[in-house]
Amino acid sequence: MTSNNNNIPSSSLLSFLSRKKCTQQQRQYQEGKEVPQLTTLSYLYCPPDVVASDDGNENNNHDDYASNNNSRVLDRRVHIYKSYERKKHHQPSRWQLQSQNQQQLRWMNTSSTSLSSQSSSSSSSDVGFGDRLRELLDSNNSTSSLSSSDYSSNLTDEESISSWKQAEDVLRLSLQEIRILRSRIEKNRNNQNGNDETTIPLATSMIYDCIRLLDRLAQALPPAEEYSSWLLLYGDRPHPNHNHSCTSVLETELLNEILKEWLMALETQNQSRRRRNQQQQQQQQQQQQQLRLPTPTYMAEKVDQYRSCMLIQPNSTSFNMLLNSMISNNTSQSQSLIGIKLADDYLRRLLQVQQQQQQQQQQSDSSSVSSPTYVDIISFTTVMKGWVNENQPDKAQEWLDQIITLSTANIPNIPRPNAIAYAIVIQGWTKQGDVIKAESMLLTSIQDELDYHSNDYRDEADNDDNHDYDVNITDRIVDRVVFHTVIDAWAAKAAKSASGAAATTPTKNKLNKANKKIEKKYIGTDIDNGDVTNGKDTTTSIIIPALRAKEIVDTMQDLADNHKGLEYLYPNDETWYKLISAIALQQDPSPLISQDNTTNSDDDNDFVTKKEDKYGPKAAEEILQRIEDETGNIAPAIVLNRILRAYCTNKSSTGGVVGMDDAEAFYHRRITKQKEEFLTSSPFSFPDEITFNTILTGWANTAAESSSSPSKISKIHDDGDSNNKVTKIPIRAEAWLDEMLRYDIEPSTRSYGAVLHACCAIAKLHRDDGPANRAEEILKKYILSCPEHFVNNSNGDGADTTMNNDPALGITICTNIVLRAWSNLTSPPKKKKKRKNKKSTNDENDDESSTRSSGTEDDGDERKNQIIISRRAVGRCIRLLEDYLSVVDKKKDELNNNIKPTVETFRSVLHAIISSENKMHLTEKYNLSKYLFVDIMKDKYRINFLKDDRKKLDRLFNAKESMMLRKQKKWDKKNAVQEQQEQQQDQE
Repeated sequence: MTSNNNNIPSSSLLSFLSRKKCTQQQRQYQEGKEVPQLTTLSYLYCPPDVVASDDGNENNNHDDYASNNNSRVLDRRVHIYKSYERKKHHQPSRWQLQSQNQQQLRWMNTSSTSLSSQSSSSSSSDVGFGDRLRELLDSNNSTSSLSSSDYSSNLTDEESISSWKQAEDVLRLSLQEIRILRSRIEKNRNNQNGNDETTIPLATSMIYDCIRLLDRLAQALPPAEEYSSWLLLYGDRPHPNHNHSCTSVLETELLNEILKEWLMALETQNQSRRRRNQQQQQQQQQQQQQLRLPTPTYMAEKVDQYRSCMLIQPNSTSFNMLLNSMISNNTSQSQSLIGIKLADDYLRRLLQVQQQQQQQQQQSDSSSVSSPTYVDIISFTTVMKGWVNENQPDKAQEWLDQIITLSTANIPNIPRPNAIAYAIVIQGWTKQGDVIKAESMLLTSIQDELDYHSNDYRDEADNDDNHDYDVNITDRIVDRVVFHTVIDAWAAKAAKSASGAAATTPTKNKLNKANKKIEKKYIGTDIDNGDVTNGKDTTTSIIIPALRAKEIVDTMQDLADNHKGLEYLYPNDETWYKLISAIALQQDPSPLISQDNTTNSDDDNDFVTKKEDKYGPKAAEEILQRIEDETGNIAPAIVLNRILRAYCTNKSSTGGVVGMDDAEAFYHRRITKQKEEFLTSSPFSFPDEITFNTILTGWANTAAESSSSPSKISKIHDDGDSNNKVTKIPIRAEAWLDEMLRYDIEPSTRSYGAVLHACCAIAKLHRDDGPANRAEEILKKYILSCPEHFVNNSNGDGADTTMNNDPALGITICTNIVLRAWSNLTSPPKKKKKRKNKKSTNDENDDESSTRSSGTEDDGDERKNQIIISRRAVGRCIRLLEDYLSVVDKKKDELNNNIKPTVETFRSVLHAIISSENKMHLTEKYNLSKYLFVDIMKDKYRINFLKDDRKKLDRLFNAKESMMLRKQKKWDKKNAVQEQQEQQQDQE
């Protein structure tokens, strides 16, 4: 097609739109209309009539924001404009040099002389760029389809491409500025706790400018006839005569870059909105309304509009970002559910349109035009992951079944499910605790992988000895991650179950026939028969999670050894470490398990031979030792900590203090091995903070179990010295604090809290104030003396507990532990029941009477000592609370008011005040309670007691009022008697 230079706009797109803006402003001024104050450079290429025609409140609010930030925004846009003009006439831009697209290369070859000739004729040209483009498109009216080869040849016109090039350069320069602003936002978010009042609105403004420029370009193109959006009411259908597979005017990568920047800005906006509380959000709602980015629905409609006029042809990457934005655009649980429903419906529409267009293309036999691809496997997995996050794995299961159905039907451009899709569904079922369904999905993925390898072309490839059997990672149906997910689920079952066995039994015929065959072949399980295999006793309906995890690892070995192309499934170190964790945490499920409950595996693959060593910490340590000897690799600290935790939580017959002795012995064995192999400086070296916290927590739990059931102490230990061992628990726990300092590990509030727990539990067991005194001494010396050390130097590397995540709260919890110890000692001692003596002889009665008299004297002395301890504990409890509150008041400026008391802090003191052993006068109790629980607790810290504690406090206040009423009546009566006596004396 020949071009007419007289009808082609020789100036740049910015100059033309700027002239058009000025003429429209003059026309509006002559007609008496109000002309808005346009300050940003965006209005140079977006006329006011286009702004007024946009839907939604975002654009109108954006105009108000732009008018209030004249100088700052105008300076930045003029800088972009000048840099664009400078680079346009001298050298190609850096983004053009990086582009590999042929159309971009043709734009780069445009000579500067042609641009200057166009600039010289700009004054005499009255034809706009949109009019010229319409002439190019109207010339193809004779053809029924806009996707013909003539349309592509029209886009090669030098002058037309030059103008489109200018539009793309403006968008790319805007994207560069947005990236700079985004980096500045991230920097300010780290420095100012997410508060940025300048760069976020500016980035929002530039994103709106990019959208408006695309709107202006889209208006220059004819829209499709009878076009309907994909985001309208349910049941609407795209027009069947409109073909969307034509060549687009602008590059698709440019749209994807805009969507990427918008998506990242949207995530930043949502994070800032989540940080605000409800009151601030209501107060700033009107101020922040004009600064909000377009919603995902708004952007989806815009993308669909650009697709309809063939301005930009979106691909699967574009729609994946839209789906991701719909799912992640939430600030509450209800909004997240609405977002995933919107994404689910949008994906169904995309899939429907893609299939309809492929059918139309097959019917028209237009093989020259590539069929559009709107969805890929990432689209499906994005929606499936959203349903799993909403704890609805059944919805994700439906999508997986639909993918399998479509892929097996050989529908074009429909990918088959990969390992990521199966892993998401399996993770969803494990998140709900249904490990049986998760394992069923694992069997299904194994069957699909075997079917894929058993195809004809696979069989032909097997005959070729030089064929490479490595499968692309994205094409794998099953991988180690899928197996690891199920192994982790069984390990969680082993850790959660108090008895060590899952109380779930798979129902009959729950798995289909194909899965049963795979399970029988690879796992050695026959569900229909009553065999005791696969870690499962069908007679007693008990499932042993550790043995199920062991069978899954055996399946991985079998698949890797017996099937070519599946060698990547062979268990690695991570697989063995996960299995070790499951075996270590598994405990004895029940004595009903048969002794013949063994797996059908070879002696070489069976790590454990004895029945009692099938699972438990000892069995896990043996497997770990064998793996380290075979591979030469030392296990990381996380695996060793799990075995150590299993020793500390072992509830077998050797539990209690003996179990902690085994845990300490394991710790010393690992330290000795590391010293022998010179691995103390390894990044995976053992021990770390979690190691010591695990041991300290084990001692604290042992002391708590001993205090709650003192009658079981003598039964657990047969050496006759069990009471002495329990008494030494606080000393042994405190010694581990010194061990931490030897490895340059600062004890955290959780470490100190475990030692305080152990001391207070023993104090409660023996009703002795010695351990309580030591606990208070540790609290004041190491915690209350320097609370800023824990708050300012906390790194959160400890275990996932509240005390580590919030050190300020950990300080309060440690104080509550000691207060609770003193409060427990304030309760009166229990009186021993008198035993009824049987009839005996006179000699025996004399001996028993002497023994009874000495026993009663000892009991009396012990009771007196306990009463003294109880009365002393009342004062110690009140004094400790006063010391804690004084520390909070003194350090509030240094700690930014992070340390605050809780309800438990005052509850322990309330119990001590109302105790019967508290010999304070009722008036003193009333005044002290009013000061602590009304003036400080309620008025200062805004803390209220629960219902039961409030009743106790009310009874104390009512007793004070009753006492005052009785005193008042007594004084009134006494005064009345005195008055009568005085009257009698006067009469006499």
